[in-house]
Amino acid sequence: MTIDRDQYHTDDMVIHVTDAYDVQLWSLVLGATEDDVLRAARKVGTDARAVQEELRHHRAEEASE
Repeated sequence: MTIDRDQYHTDDMVIHVTDAYDVQLWSLVLGATEDDVLRAARKVGTDARAVQEELRHHRAEEASE
């Protein structure tokens, strides 16, 4: 699946975690696995901006290990 990431902005957007297609779409937009998107959403909620920040934080922690 090819996606134009520029047309998806995380401001005021929600990730519908019970919708497999939505999770797949957001995983492509955010450059993360579906499992990582779901993990982040469980931790910070379904706000796309919060999930994006959590994924960045998680990646930074992994890089520092």
